[in-house]
Amino acid sequence: MSAHQQQIIFFRLWIDILQELLPSSLLEQFQQKEDEYLWIQEILTEQELIVDSTEQSIYRPYCNDKQKKYYSGKKKNHTLKNQIITTEKGTEIVDVIVGKRGPESDVN
Repeated sequence: MSAHQQQIIFFRLWIDILQELLPSSLLEQFQQKEDEYLWIQEILTEQELIVDSTEQSIYRPYCNDKQKKYYSGKKKNHTLKNQIITTEKGTEIVDVIVGKRGPESDVN
């Protein structure tokens, strides 16, 4: 198993642990209830939201195709991106996205 694969497995393990310990985001709370989920999405479109992202360096993947997927030109490194979206005052966490490929855009 390559160092990159080990790092991804370790990262995914921590995601599972943290999801159990931390409170869920607004979107996670309503995701299973379709009518309420659509309602909260509609309300959030009228709100000003803050989007903040960070990139976390990872080992260079062995496979050339994976190297291209995870290479961030901004950081000049292979990275995973983490993103948090909050309400304007930061009182509510709207959504958290963890472990996406580094070159992806901040707003999904």
